[in-house]
Amino acid sequence: MKDKESFEGMYRRFTKKYRQSNLAPAVKERIFHTKPKTKRLKKRAALVGNKIRATKDYLEKTGELDKLTDYRGRLKMKIKLR
Repeated sequence: MKDKESFEGMYRRFTKKYRQSNLAPAVKERIFHTKPKTKRLKKRAALVGNKIRATKDYLEKTGELDKLTDYRGRLKMKIKLR
């Protein structure tokens, strides 16, 4: 802390230097570490994505997509793989 500097001023100066240093992504990566997905989980996620895309395409062609989506454009219905 510099002489006669308030805590708010010191904190503002610190956060500015922190943002300029580009350390934020590295620190967040260490704090919020997630395990890498397994081959099986990647495959399942890809299958679910394909199923959702196919369902949306079908609903769009039949004109029912507007009725079955919420305000974000997400489907309101549950989609099963099998």
